[in-house]
Amino acid sequence: MNDHIHTGHDHSGHAHTHEDGCACNECRHETENKNPSISSHLQDGACIVSAQYHTCMDAEALGIRLTELLEELASKINAHGGIIGHIKASLDIHRAEMYSVTEEKVTRKSSQVPDITLCLAAIVFMVPEEELLAHIKTMFQKLA
Repeated sequence: MNDHIHTGHDHSGHAHTHEDGCACNECRHETENKNPSISSHLQDGACIVSAQYHTCMDAEALGIRLTELLEELASKINAHGGIIGHIKASLDIHRAEMYSVTEEKVTRKSSQVPDITLCLAAIVFMVPEEELLAHIKTMFQKLA
């Protein structure tokens, strides 16, 4: 359940309780605007963080910058005595192509800007959850 105060609309500022999956405009807005979307939990002594980040950045430049930032993240974890189980990232790259015909000849148009989803998964031991989250949030800020 998600309790939060609504102000500036017809709930007059009172607490409004929402279940998971609530479709009201406020909850939908809060979910849609989270970029990156980051979640974490503790399991068997490890901090597990997963994240998704959407961008239209050049894929080659993104890959180069991501490599630098992942190495920086690993360095920070090691410097604080952490043990990296693994940190993995993937880029899901989509380009739109449209094919159109009005008589007999087909025309093709391609998007010049890719839609990229970066997925990150990290399993780290010996680093507090909030500290690892802070490092990962900083990494995404530097990526933007």
